Amino acid sequence: MDKTDKTDKINVGKIIGVHGIKGQVKVEVLTDNPARFACGSRLFCEKTGTCLTVEGASPHKEILLVKFAEVENRDMAEALASSYLQVDRKDVAPLPDGVYYYFQIEGLDVYTEGEYFGKVISVQATGANDIYNVKMTNGKIIALPALDWVIKKIDLEAGTMEVDIPEGLL
Repeated sequence: MDKTDKTDKINVGKIIGVHGIKGQVKVEVLTDNPARFACGSRLFCEKTGTCLTVEGASPHKEILLVKFAEVENRDMAEALASSYLQVDRKDVAPLPDGVYYYFQIEGLDVYTEGEYFGKVISVQATGANDIYNVKMTNGKIIALPALDWVIKKIDLEAGTMEVDIPEGLL
């Protein structure tokens, strides 16, 4: 297990437990890209600060069972429990215009009518549309629906988002 820099990482899975005695782990998948867990893939383990090589992966109920080449037994697997599996931000696939990864939205400065309003602190998937949780300048947190008529403009280079606050939300 080689050491790697922890900066600029994106979570693609979370180790939620172990399976069997040969070092398999149970992974909650946090990516839409199944190739992340293909044999030979390398994933960063945030808990240990090391890279792990996928030796095998198979679906099991709602999770994925993953065997890493560097993890030889149950004890080694247990040491990885509750850890996020990550990839470099630069390795994520490009998205179509107007579509964003959550990590790109989180941290954006939010403006309304040209005035600073707050900062996006998290994104929630709700099924119908995402929700951008914004911490306003007064410290209050509001949930903005990620709808075209609310989110007017996103400028990733500038790190800003222009919004139109729905009536009755404040």
